[in-house]
Amino acid sequence: MKKMMLVVALMLTASGCYSLDEEVLPSEVRRAIRYGAKLKMTLRIVDEKGVPVTNALVSVVYGTYEYQKTVNGFTDINGLHVAEDVSTRNSIGGSVAKDGYYTSFFKFPDIGDLSRILENGRWQPWNPVIPVILRERRNPIPMYAVRLAFERFPSDMGVGYDCEKGDFVEPHGKGKTADFIITMSGGEIPESRRTKRRLRLSASDEGGGFIRKQKMKWCEFVSEHEAPVYGYETDILMADEVERPFYEKNPGDIAEDEYLIFKSRIIRDEEGNIVSANYGKIYGKLEYVFANNVNWDPKNPLSTKSYGGIKCVCFFNPAPNDRNLEFDRTRNLLDPKGRKNVYSSPEF
Repeated sequence: MKKMMLVVALMLTASGCYSLDEEVLPSEVRRAIRYGAKLKMTLRIVDEKGVPVTNALVSVVYGTYEYQKTVNGFTDINGLHVAEDVSTRNSIGGSVAKDGYYTSFFKFPDIGDLSRILENGRWQPWNPVIPVILRERRNPIPMYAVRLAFERFPSDMGVGYDCEKGDFVEPHGKGKTADFIITMSGGEIPESRRTKRRLRLSASDEGGGFIRKQKMKWCEFVSEHEAPVYGYETDILMADEVERPFYEKNPGDIAEDEYLIFKSRIIRDEEGNIVSANYGKIYGKLEYVFANNVNWDPKNPLSTKSYGGIKCVCFFNPAPNDRNLEFDRTRNLLDPKGRKNVYSSPEF
């Protein structure tokens, strides 16, 4: 629970609070930030089918970044919980938890208009109904999970990555079977100090590939429960070949709030029908780099003039035809011996 409250605190801090030093704030808002004002909201908790969830634990965080207090309560037979207290800012929120479900998070809505955030000594909006969905904890299973942290691989060639081994395939690593192919290319941009980069993720087998999805970041479990059978793209291309303002998002990149579902290890029968496949997921933010190899040895066939690096988190379900994507983070199948990047932190 302490870890969850820390996550909530970080979310609220990131959402922004009103600074005492901002002269643009009305005087009554500055007083409310310093001494507190009344706040009320109603949480409506339902499952993924829209059925009210009773007796769910609602934890509301009030206060500022420097001082916070948590008030707990439970939902009634209609899945409702009314939260009312005094808070020193209106950017508050919390979490909802119950056995059999993944924890979900919520925030008090921010109307954005500083002239209207406080009326009659009460934070606005007053008593909004905030819907919260609890996602079912169905069947978390052991998986191979690894964090790639800009590990090097040769550029300008397709290099396979084996999720079960947590390494590139031979001769670039200890992997045996490629779950997907990574190809990095790049070079200098004329009259610029920047380097253009192009990263391609490709299916390792015909019929495999990737589906790009949006994370459900309001929940502890951010992905779909199961991988689809169909709808996979053969390639995912991320290219950064133009000058962009600093920190501007590259439209092709897999952002922090996105992830990929992949399908690999395709086996077909004599008639060409797929009879077996494996599934997994790749969590963004997917970052990549391209650099020249200062230690390039032209006499070594494995040494290249340049190399790429990739950073992300991969999950792999080793059971053929099992589309389950629920990872039990207490049962990582990847042998940690010799692996500094074994994934062990929460799904969130």
